[in-house]
Amino acid sequence: MTLVDEKTLNEMIEKYTKLFRLTDWRIDVEVVPASDLDHEYGVTTYDLEMKIARIQLADLDYRRAGLRKNPAPTLEQTLVHELLELVFVRVRDGDDRQSARVDWEQALNCVANAVVGHERSLVC
Repeated sequence: MTLVDEKTLNEMIEKYTKLFRLTDWRIDVEVVPASDLDHEYGVTTYDLEMKIARIQLADLDYRRAGLRKNPAPTLEQTLVHELLELVFVRVRDGDDRQSARVDWEQALNCVANAVVGHERSLVC
């Protein structure tokens, strides 16, 4: 059972798709067992021309995962990370080097953490 209910997840999706101006995309988001994602917190597949995307988020106990040496991102941070992939998809496409992918993922993590932190501070 996920730690975020469907209503909360839908509110996050609506909030961030508006913030990132992705409302012209058809984006399906689902929470799946963590074992389905092979050590990933989230996976996004998309068709750029059709502007459709499928985002899968790992359903894991983030409280327990956060006890590891490198804490797991929250479900919200993972959602933001995956949505940012759609925002910047034109920048990333075409560079398949592993080092470029690692740099790309680290950059998205930094931006996702900043966005979520900023958004939470506005709600307080």
